Amino acid sequence: MQQETMIAFGVSDTSLVNAFSYVFMHASWLHLFINCLCLLLLWHPIKRIYCLRYNSNTRTLSLVLYASAVLAGAVCATSVPTVGMSGCVFFLLGVALMLNPTLRQLKNYVWVLLGTIVQIFFGHSNVPLHLFAFAEGCIYICVREFLYQYTHNTGLFETKEE
Repeated sequence: MQQETMIAFGVSDTSLVNAFSYVFMHASWLHLFINCLCLLLLWHPIKRIYCLRYNSNTRTLSLVLYASAVLAGAVCATSVPTVGMSGCVFFLLGVALMLNPTLRQLKNYVWVLLGTIVQIFFGHSNVPLHLFAFAEGCIYICVREFLYQYTHNTGLFETKEE
């Protein structure tokens, strides 16, 4: 994309419409396609686990997913506008890790770490955005779990009186 086009659709622009459309602005169609594919591959298993765990629909998760990508883009914005589809992907990676913290899952995140290291060396990627969005996903599930335990009387917050 030409630089003028990228800046016109950056999240750092003051237009509110850009905050809702900037996830589709990418450096190439291949990059956008790969991010969309990763998002779809992550969304369906996470949606199933999330709905079973919290006995709810995924409307809240969808809204938090997109809002966190916008927030990560705004916080990690550099002189070049930041795109948010990869923020959505890394948010879902954080959610997946916290929903299913098994040893196998942790081994999968070695690949995420290696990919982040490669991005640092090759550039052309906003590594802080990816890390920030990943942390947002982890924090969201921790807060969601705390609230679920607190509101559903699971016994976690009960004190035993003798």
